[in-house]
Amino acid sequence: MRYYNFFPGFNWRTIFFKHKAIDPILDSGNFHFFGSARKALFNSLSLLKQKGGTILVPSYHCGVEVEAVLQAGFKVQFYPLLKNLEIDLSWIRRNIAQDTMAILLIHYFGFPQPVNEVCDLCDQLNLVLIEDCAHSLYSCYDNRMLGTFGDVSIFSIMKTHGVPNGGGVLINNDLILKEKLKTAQKIPVTVSFIKQLVRLMLEYEMSIGELRAKMILFLLKIFYHNYYQDLTRPCPSEPIVFMEQPANFFQEGVPWITRFLLESGLNYDQIKKRRVRNFKILLENIHWDDHIRPLFRNCSDEICPLGLPVLVQNNDSLLDLLSKVQISAFIFGRFPHHVFDSTFTFFQNTEDFRKRLICLPVHQNLSKECTIDLAERVNRLKI
Repeated sequence: MRYYNFFPGFNWRTIFFKHKAIDPILDSGNFHFFGSARKALFNSLSLLKQKGGTILVPSYHCGVEVEAVLQAGFKVQFYPLLKNLEIDLSWIRRNIAQDTMAILLIHYFGFPQPVNEVCDLCDQLNLVLIEDCAHSLYSCYDNRMLGTFGDVSIFSIMKTHGVPNGGGVLINNDLILKEKLKTAQKIPVTVSFIKQLVRLMLEYEMSIGELRAKMILFLLKIFYHNYYQDLTRPCPSEPIVFMEQPANFFQEGVPWITRFLLESGLNYDQIKKRRVRNFKILLENIHWDDHIRPLFRNCSDEICPLGLPVLVQNNDSLLDLLSKVQISAFIFGRFPHHVFDSTFTFFQNTEDFRKRLICLPVHQNLSKECTIDLAERVNRLKI
């Protein structure tokens, strides 16, 4: 049985196939590479002229973005979301405080927030807009790339490309910074990096052939038992434990090989088209009912979907079922940051998302045949 990972693997056959397309985000002169999105967020926030104020952060979050805000020296206030994951602008207008200085806006799973309205609100109230595009590299809103609206926008490259690490920040407004952000220095290629790259290659191979998947799983069981267990059993959702001064927020870039890999294989437009195609295939082929339904029932060509988010009764239970049929799914924000108080009634939608929302893979490495097979496996499950 083929193995379908949620994030894309790396096809080593394309390593010397260089596309000529200019990447509208990563090749921008204002884009700065970092080891991850959280490092990009922390280092850019640390340079804001206004310090110590409050940043509005969505109640539905994974926790690392909240920690980056806190470690950069800011306070957080959480805002609620509507049932379609959109920011509750009316609540924000009613709850703006004197020390509120920025809004962190997450474009969940590649689908844009009403960013024009948020920009207007920020202009009216003189707030900094921070776009969190960790899920939405290459998605557009009104024919304009997400990440180009905010004063500062962060990205997680490895969620869209099959690379071992990589995040970054796009600075659209230098005036809010006390000094220009410097791109983090490139780091050397480490043993850990090579292991992760090999893992991405293996995940790609396991998705394109059933016999190949069996052979690789057999070899992994013998020589790489820990990784074999990761692939063949679900990863339970557990709260993230943060240290008071985590060492993983310092300024760290990416090795030269990451940038080399980003220039190989598919260009951004091909990645986007394949993800939209696979999203639509799953929409058409999964048997939807009261036990499983899509959060979004369409996907325009402007979207570069991270995955297909679906609502179920219990996302941890479905994660377990999917792992038994060799499908890796993605649960975002199952547990909030420890400073978040979920007892307020206006966070009810958020609690539903945490317990019920799970994302199915649609990445560019999945062929039409594989995506249909994935849908059929989901249909056979007793959800």
